[in-house]
Amino acid sequence: MATTYTWTQVGPGDWAEAANWSPSGGPPGIADTAIISSGNGTLTGTGVAGTLKTTIVTTVTGHISVANDVLLDLTTLKVAGGTIDVGGTLFGGVVGNPYTTNGTLDVTLGGVVRAGAIEMRRWSIPFGPGIPKNSVINVSSDSILEIGNAGTGQPGTLTIDPGALYSGSSSQVTASAILNNGTINGGVWIGDVTNNGTMIGGTAVSPSTMNVNHGTMIGVSLENGINNGTIIDGSASHVSNTGTLIGTSTTVRLTANEPSVGI
Repeated sequence: MATTYTWTQVGPGDWAEAANWSPSGGPPGIADTAIISSGNGTLTGTGVAGTLKTTIVTTVTGHISVANDVLLDLTTLKVAGGTIDVGGTLFGGVVGNPYTTNGTLDVTLGGVVRAGAIEMRRWSIPFGPGIPKNSVINVSSDSILEIGNAGTGQPGTLTIDPGALYSGSSSQVTASAILNNGTINGGVWIGDVTNNGTMIGGTAVSPSTMNVNHGTMIGVSLENGINNGTIIDGSASHVSNTGTLIGTSTTVRLTANEPSVGI
């Protein structure tokens, strides 16, 4: 029978240590729910869970495999040199919450996160002092974040595999590189974006480097890059275009001597 276990360790602790969990009978198994809501959320060692929910800042330095979903409820998950494998979806926000909450994912110090999908949400009630607006993902240059199970993730890169989905209309993602072979629905992207799949909404931002579109962008603002694919009802700024631009709402400022097609 599935059980919900709550982390009780007041200092950094080993996931596999039974005394670090309540009720007795821990640690969680592959069908159980693990909740990190108090104490010190620094998790070492190796462990499994059916679902992982965090409501406090949690740091993972060990290796945790979650069969279903990971839920970040208005808090931060730091994968600092550790690994999290998520069979389901990593949510920045809680499924079924009447208000859409958000979360932050930091992958750093050689950390690795692999998830079947990622959905980063936002706080949906009026903002007040100290209430963050957007969900945030940060991937350091030595760390890996991969959505999907192709096993192609590289350091410093958020990789979205074929058939995989990232959803986050008000999220911000920072990585050295973003490689999309699947579907991105929303978000602000800071880093080198290479789109071989589909991007819907959001902004592809690369302040000092290069974005490349080989796929399809719908309602996307592409800045500083190359378009060899299709941009529909979006905008292109400082873009070398050899692809297709469709939609009267598309604003195009091409680099010199580059054609515009299908406007």
